Amino acid sequence: MCVAMSNRGLTFFDTAIGWCGLAWDGNNILGFQLPEATKELTEKKMRGQYPNLVGDVVPSRLIANLCRDVLSHVEGRAQDFSAISIDISTLTPFSKRVYEFTRAIPAGKTISYGELAKRIGSPNSARAVGRALGANPIPLLVPCHRVIAANGALTGFSATGGVELKAHLLEIERMSSEHSGGFVYCPRRAAGYLKTRDEYLGHFIDQIGMPSLTIRKTSTIFAALTRTIVGQQLSTKAAATIFERFCRILPRGLSGLTPQNYLSINETELRSVGLSRNKVAAIGDLAEKTLSKRVPGLAALRRMDDAQVVEVLSNVKGIGKWTAEMVLMFRLGRPDVLSVDDLGLRLGHAILVSSGRETDRKTLRDYGERWRPYRSIASWYLWRILDLSRSKK
Repeated sequence: MCVAMSNRGLTFFDTAIGWCGLAWDGNNILGFQLPEATKELTEKKMRGQYPNLVGDVVPSRLIANLCRDVLSHVEGRAQDFSAISIDISTLTPFSKRVYEFTRAIPAGKTISYGELAKRIGSPNSARAVGRALGANPIPLLVPCHRVIAANGALTGFSATGGVELKAHLLEIERMSSEHSGGFVYCPRRAAGYLKTRDEYLGHFIDQIGMPSLTIRKTSTIFAALTRTIVGQQLSTKAAATIFERFCRILPRGLSGLTPQNYLSINETELRSVGLSRNKVAAIGDLAEKTLSKRVPGLAALRRMDDAQVVEVLSNVKGIGKWTAEMVLMFRLGRPDVLSVDDLGLRLGHAILVSSGRETDRKTLRDYGERWRPYRSIASWYLWRILDLSRSKK
């Protein structure tokens, strides 16, 4: 029972799988205790780690909301904790980097300790990464459960419940990503986070409002990429017209857009609906690679990290890095994509910083580091900033 009020302290709360605890200072989370069987066990651990904090204090609204979200999460209604402010200022630079990159791992995805070591720029430090995560004071908010052994084993989880708890947390996220419309994060919370990282972007977020980013629904990745190839270098209206004509020559129309059906149509008929020779060849290459599994289905792509998706899709004729990045953002719902080759983003950024000239790729890439792990949402706002500018002319 809460007996005091404070701007900092400890609070304990019961969940479906045991008692959790939070240590906080203002709006910053200092520590999180994964479930123990009893409140006494949780309280003992938290008081030992944070002896200078008052226990059982009345939490602020932000802390109370976080407790509520944790309750929902462990019951199977996955929440996004990546925008919650944490205090890791007392940690070593190495640990800080490990935790920052761990927070950027999408929900429902896993990577190995070795891969995480590469991402932080220290490829030979897999063991040190493991030690840093083993000492993680803020599990769940720093989702160390998403880091696993190279062979896929769920090792290295020292919390009570061990690998069974790790598996439970991963299953919650994977089920959520399969049934959340495609997003593995909350765009609205991402916008709130970006406001705290970039005052210039924050001004436009207030002006534009919350993001209305949506996942493009297609039955297969083959259908999604075919539509993309058809529309390349065409206006939206022209692309829609040609795609409609193209679907008319397919068995069963759009529902018949499969690799097998495409390859059964001769080139003359395909050219007659407005497809160029290069586009006919590109879709043919996509169809053949889809049938041979060199282009995997949506389920397999969801299990890949961003770089792997770009590499696989870029091996198809007519599919470059930009197209693959659009698939990541708008079909797979990934949170941290910044396509520096996109002219609209470079122009939008120029308006954001009032530079008076188009931003170059390196400048945009460097500036975008402050938007991690939500560069997809920042990109959406850059496009809207450009639209606003054009509408005023």
